[in-house]
Amino acid sequence: DFESVRSEIEIAVSKQKKLEKLAQDIASKVSGISSLDEVASTLDTEPSQAEKVRLSSPYVNPVGMEPGLVAMAFEMNQGEISKPFAGENNVFVIQVNEKNIPEEPDIASAEFRLKYMMESRISYQGYEALREKANIIDNRINFY
Repeated sequence: DFESVRSEIEIAVSKQKKLEKLAQDIASKVSGISSLDEVASTLDTEPSQAEKVRLSSPYVNPVGMEPGLVAMAFEMNQGEISKPFAGENNVFVIQVNEKNIPEEPDIASAEFRLKYMMESRISYQGYEALREKANIIDNRINFY
């Protein structure tokens, strides 16, 4: 029921609104700046570099789980500086230094991993569905 999750929702919305407000404040401070180093000095912070950011993983090494940051990085062109945007836990201004796109994506291994994952899931869920439908009563405790 709603009351049981109300506090969690209020905290999440409050956090999101604070990050959006912070992003707006940062955007007004750095408007017109064309260098990431200038942005960092204006905000009195040090830029950090994330390497090997992959679309398949929302984890970014120096900051943690940030799926929005990963999506933004893949959407941008090389050398372009983003506008400030709210992530999961922080506000970011990013610049893509280099994009390494594999010439031939390894579709066969991705297909194998997905197939294996689905086979495992189907096997487990099929067993659980059968067990629930069978109305099994486990009386082993009475004998052992």
